[in-house]
Amino acid sequence: MSNIDVKKMRFDTKEGHERRNKAITNILEKKGVSKGVIKLILKQEFSLKKWEKVDNMSFSRSNMGIAICGNKLYVIGGYDGNKYLNNVECLDFSDPNAKWQELSHMSVNRASLGVEIYDNKLYAIGGWDGNECLKSVEYLDLSKQDAKWQNVADMSVNRENIRVIVCDSKLYAIGGRSYIEGEWIYSKSLEYLDLSKQDGKWQNVADMSVARGRFGVAVFDGKLYAFGGYGGIRRLKSAECLDLNNLANGW
Repeated sequence: MSNIDVKKMRFDTKEGHERRNKAITNILEKKGVSKGVIKLILKQEFSLKKWEKVDNMSFSRSNMGIAICGNKLYVIGGYDGNKYLNNVECLDFSDPNAKWQELSHMSVNRASLGVEIYDNKLYAIGGWDGNECLKSVEYLDLSKQDAKWQNVADMSVNRENIRVIVCDSKLYAIGGRSYIEGEWIYSKSLEYLDLSKQDGKWQNVADMSVARGRFGVAVFDGKLYAFGGYGGIRRLKSAECLDLNNLANGW
């Protein structure tokens, strides 16, 4: 068994994968490698498996929003190379033979939008409709069959390339850019909408220290982090955070 070249064994079937694992295990055991280490090695080997194809989307698109709720992946809006889109489709990961299913269309076309999930509702925030940046926000109740998109309060700023994130029932909208009098203006503003309140309005809070578009965001331990991005002049390497439990302290 030790003369077998495991690199040449087939790895693209269940049986081939099991034979390869047994061969690797036998070789490592003869070399005195512990079972715990062998398990870690096999786990790493599995992680190197090639990408697998899933069902193609119903529409070609870029600059779309993506979200996961339960076992389903949702793709929202975007741009197909000729027009901006308002369609929505989902793929059920719990079904290995699933096909994309088209859902209710948004009320407007949106690309470069923000997308989030809260309380089984899919939110679409801002974006670009092909003519202007948007400040409108709408949601689709995923718990209701044949539901239609519903509008909530507009943001205070029209913007696309926005970053959004939910923490403690609050939907935060951060940065992005607006198209004003023929120029792209990057934003450092932050506002939030309390989703636990009916008919809530967006609240402006502390601006970031610099304007950012195309940046990364994350929440950890009650703090909102912003990383890198583009500020209209150059790409950024700076990072900053805001304590969401003490907004007055700023970034």
